[in-house]
Amino acid sequence: MTDSVSLRDYFEMRLKEQQRAVEAALASAEKAVTKAEVATEKRFEGVNEFRATLADQAATLMPRAEAEIRFASLLAKIDSLQRVASMALGIAAVLPLVIGVIVTLLVR
Repeated sequence: MTDSVSLRDYFEMRLKEQQRAVEAALASAEKAVTKAEVATEKRFEGVNEFRATLADQAATLMPRAEAEIRFASLLAKIDSLQRVASMALGIAAVLPLVIGVIVTLLVR
């Protein structure tokens, strides 16, 4: 016996198969879009966290110009202290000689 199917039944069957295939493809595409959205959201969370870190650094770190001004001020103070120390060493070296000359002159 030959199973015969009418042309109309055949096309309805093919149409249902295509509808199921399209529905399956749409469901897969929807899942893929959802996964991509979640991945993108996670990526942007990381980017936003990085931006927040940079903003914190910008707020807490000293600007270069301010650091240079402070370093220049410290260098000037160090130079001043070095001059004072050099004078003190010079006086300490010359003082015994002066005292010796004075004592020698007084003893004569």
